Amino acid sequence: MMSHPFGDLLSRYLHRKHGLTQSKLAEGILQDPSIITKMCKGQRLTGIQARERVVGIIGWLRAQAAIETGTEANALLAAAGMASLRRDEPHEHALLQQLQPQPLPTLSPALLPSSATTKRTNLPAALTSFIGRTHELADVAQCIAMQRLVTLTGAGGVGKTRLATETGIRLVRGLDASAFADGVWLVELAELSQPPLVAQALVRLFKLPEQLGQTPLELLQEYLADKHLLLILDNCEHLVDTCADVVERLLRHCWRLHVLATSREELRIPGETIYPVLPLTLPDPLEHNPEQLLAAPAAQLFVERIGAGHRTQQAYREDAATIAHICRQLDGIPLALELAAPLTHSMSLIEIVDQLHNQMAILTNTYRTVIPRHQTMHHALVWSYRLLAPAEQQLLARVAVFAGGWMLEAVYAVCDGTPTADLLLALQQLVAKSLVLEEDLDGKRRYRLLEPVRQFARAQLAASGEQDSLRRRHASYYLQLAELAAPYLRSGARATWEDRLATEHENLRVALAWSEAQPDGAEMMVRLATALGLFWSARGHAGEGLGWLERGLARAGSATPASDTAVADTALSAPLRMAALAQGGSLAYFRGDFPRARAHCEQSIALYREHDDQRGLAYALSYLGWAEDDEANDRAPGRAALAESVALFRQVGDRWGLAETLRVLGMYTRCRGAYAESAAYYTECLALYRAEGDEDGIACALLELGTNALHTSEGLRAVGLLEESTRLFPKGQGLGLGWALIHLAEARRVVAATADTQNQAGSNDLAITALWEAGLIVLREIEASASLAQALLETGQMAYEQGDDQRAASLLAESISLMHTLGWQHTLAAALDARAALVDHGSLPARTGIKLAAALDARAALVASGAETEDAVRAAQLWGAAARLQLSDMLRLSPVRRARAGHAQDTVRAQLGAAHFATAWAEGQALSLDQAVLLALAPRTAQPAAPGTAPSTPPQAAPLPTALAHPAGLPDREVEILRLLAQDLTYAQIAERLIISPHTVNAHLRTIYSKLGVTSRGAATRFAVEHHLV
Repeated sequence: MMSHPFGDLLSRYLHRKHGLTQSKLAEGILQDPSIITKMCKGQRLTGIQARERVVGIIGWLRAQAAIETGTEANALLAAAGMASLRRDEPHEHALLQQLQPQPLPTLSPALLPSSATTKRTNLPAALTSFIGRTHELADVAQCIAMQRLVTLTGAGGVGKTRLATETGIRLVRGLDASAFADGVWLVELAELSQPPLVAQALVRLFKLPEQLGQTPLELLQEYLADKHLLLILDNCEHLVDTCADVVERLLRHCWRLHVLATSREELRIPGETIYPVLPLTLPDPLEHNPEQLLAAPAAQLFVERIGAGHRTQQAYREDAATIAHICRQLDGIPLALELAAPLTHSMSLIEIVDQLHNQMAILTNTYRTVIPRHQTMHHALVWSYRLLAPAEQQLLARVAVFAGGWMLEAVYAVCDGTPTADLLLALQQLVAKSLVLEEDLDGKRRYRLLEPVRQFARAQLAASGEQDSLRRRHASYYLQLAELAAPYLRSGARATWEDRLATEHENLRVALAWSEAQPDGAEMMVRLATALGLFWSARGHAGEGLGWLERGLARAGSATPASDTAVADTALSAPLRMAALAQGGSLAYFRGDFPRARAHCEQSIALYREHDDQRGLAYALSYLGWAEDDEANDRAPGRAALAESVALFRQVGDRWGLAETLRVLGMYTRCRGAYAESAAYYTECLALYRAEGDEDGIACALLELGTNALHTSEGLRAVGLLEESTRLFPKGQGLGLGWALIHLAEARRVVAATADTQNQAGSNDLAITALWEAGLIVLREIEASASLAQALLETGQMAYEQGDDQRAASLLAESISLMHTLGWQHTLAAALDARAALVDHGSLPARTGIKLAAALDARAALVASGAETEDAVRAAQLWGAAARLQLSDMLRLSPVRRARAGHAQDTVRAQLGAAHFATAWAEGQALSLDQAVLLALAPRTAQPAAPGTAPSTPPQAAPLPTALAHPAGLPDREVEILRLLAQDLTYAQIAERLIISPHTVNAHLRTIYSKLGVTSRGAATRFAVEHHLV
């Protein structure tokens, strides 16, 4: 390496006196020799501390008589790229006087410091903007004003130093001259390696001359005795005992001294106020508005560090969803975000997402002047890890087996063999040292690792040799938890246990994945999936649960609908196999896959009959009744299954199972229009739930009674029942709550439409819209595709009835797309009907002369006078397609909607003429399912005709779409999404392009990835390219 002027000149000065070396210089000024070596190479020569070090070197050289004049001293400063010694700085002024004779420059009065207006500080000027933490800044400033010792604690890289120095800067710039009149001073301790250097660093900070017979700490006590200043001690953790001793002694002797410390663990001395520094706030996972996503402090920091001021926040609007995902992967840790931002210079945002599973490898700082422990995320964590005791290091590696956090009893179970007292002590130390976060969960302590810490700890676990045994004990513990919870999921305590399982869902997934990977893990996998079946159904994870369960059954040799053949099953006991198949039927039903639900249930029922298990048979029959309800034209088999189930539940005395089955029977009878009989089932169901103390069940029964009242045009009664239902649903019960909100919106709309004047029960369209939009939001939060598809249909109809055609078009298009993905037919027919009406109405130039008295029925009741001929033909074609697919008695229409069912068709028939209408209808009936969906989703292109204009020639529609064969059995919609994905569009962009929600895009992509057998965006893109889809 080439020499540096500073090193050359310093070397010449040292050679003036025999025996002077860099090592002796380092010892004399209390610096690590490596720092002096770096300075001689031109490094570590910027910033306030660098100048202090050079001035310290000058003082030591003068004391050794190696230099004598101010000219020599200033030459060394100039070689370091620094200004000459300053008279306005007390220590440098004193040094200049010792180096006399030399003429000193005279300062202008304007440059003289004023103690009344200027606060003294050595705080470095910030080179980057400070993002977020507005409240934290105010809190810390208030704390340090009120308390004499405040310690900022937190994980490495979380931003403790920046918050402390920014607080100091704000105090320095404050208007209150009396606050810390003697300044705000920073001492950086990270590079100090020995305890005695702490006090010596403080002595150097204040330029205190050595006094014979006084220790550095005594010098400090004397100097600071009457000073009103704030001392910032940064990075105390590696010398925490010494720092605690020094701070306590100073605070006892210096009454006006305040200390702001940063440390990964508290100092633990009297009077200390602990202020935990948490990661930056993350974008809301349920938010889809780009502006709101980018407004989160974590996203603001990432974007600012990407652009470094060259691009505005708005320029990243299209990438907001991806940026939010990156922020969540990095847990909002500022250091991790700042290390990830420069990666955008060589990688796309999507590529960064794909690489962040290995954060330790890719998060590297490229700035030359960065301190070593912040050069990589790995270095920052190694710094913390080396400060741990061996027992603490071992426990940190062990808890990496958990995902999403853990409770104390889980640690005891997984670390079986280690005394609980030792485990608790080590865990408390990890919390105290900010490597483990402690949170309150309903009055109990829960612990978790930030994602970068977890990845680091996982590497230590892999190297420990304990990984296999720990993962086995982890899976066994969560299997026991799931099986303990299972009976309570069929009781009044189900909401409490569902909440507990929801908290542990990530750990349960890890346990399932581990069991799936073990040669002998099939039984554990099936046991765990079976125990979780009711939880998955209730909390909207039916598709995921069905996947785990069927893969487990397949490995154990049990036949599934996906695999008709099965080898003799010796791995599973008969009770387990029967229960698993029954849960498979329930999960398939909630997933919307009714044929698969029926197949699972039928296998389960046969086995239950063979083994004479009456209670199990009752549940399997009940699940079969659900599936038959939605699958077949002939409802007799489903009704018979439910009737037998009810009899068995009464026989075995299972009130909860009886209530659930009566609720399904109520739905059956309501669909047949037998509303009185349906109400009787719901009323008994409600009484049983009340007897069980099941608030969730009570809410569900009230929901059904309210829906029943809605169908019988008892609007006010429906509103009362549905309002009570929404109040009772547990916070996690998204499925029922979503439907309650949507049906409450419909009830209020009916009340408003039928009342002479608007009243409080049905106030206005805005309030009604807010209700059903809230219901959709709730349903989107969970994996409930079947319910969401139906809800999108109903809310699309409501939006249309309220005159919001654009919103209605979006909702109906999304409903049709989702139903097509699910393979539904009868409900898809209803959606096609509604879409046909909207297509027809979309050609109207305005609503002039058109007055819709009430709701449209599910088969598109829309007045169509004045419609463009092409759109009228398209509407008739869609009605024809719907007629071929739909089973009219399956459409759950209220009498009000049923009465208006043919209105729109009559209008279009009159416009086109009976013969032309029949032709278009027949063309629609000839369409395949894919073709009908394409026709329904196609945008309208024709211009509207003048109102009242009849067609002069036979109507001609655009050519009907043709079905295309795509690789991997992908339907057209999935191919369309895959193409957009391959063009590097974000989920939000794809959703906007296709007029669907990002949630639906995500659902489609899960299906696409499953069909292609890939797990990443890059692999899906390669498939698209290789198969010429782009």
